[in-house]
Amino acid sequence: MDTWNDTYSVGIREMDEQHKRLLAYIGALGELLATRDDELMHELLARITDYGREHFEAEERLLEKHGYPLAGQRAAHEQFMEWMAETNYKAIDGTLGLPETHDYLKRWWTTHILGDDMQYKEFLNSRGVS
Repeated sequence: MDTWNDTYSVGIREMDEQHKRLLAYIGALGELLATRDDELMHELLARITDYGREHFEAEERLLEKHGYPLAGQRAAHEQFMEWMAETNYKAIDGTLGLPETHDYLKRWWTTHILGDDMQYKEFLNSRGVS
């Protein structure tokens, strides 16, 4: 899961590039399991949070522009952002389990891309969005 493959593609270049970047951040977080560099961990969690927010906003704008129903996507995005806020708090107060956090992020990413995001692929591609 730590590397991109075409099964993750939603057929929209901008979204695929953003998904690749999020995957790279999650992969980098996984590399910290061996070193436990707390400073880098905080930085990566902040990047995942900030870039996740940017990506979700871009994705929602694109979907809205083309008339795709947003309720499910917005709910998934909000739930993720709440989880990331809690995760960042745990990192600050020292109660974060890094292996569990990395496992959750990998599962979430795969489930969200292959589930939620694949639902809009055909919808947007059929409208010429690529």
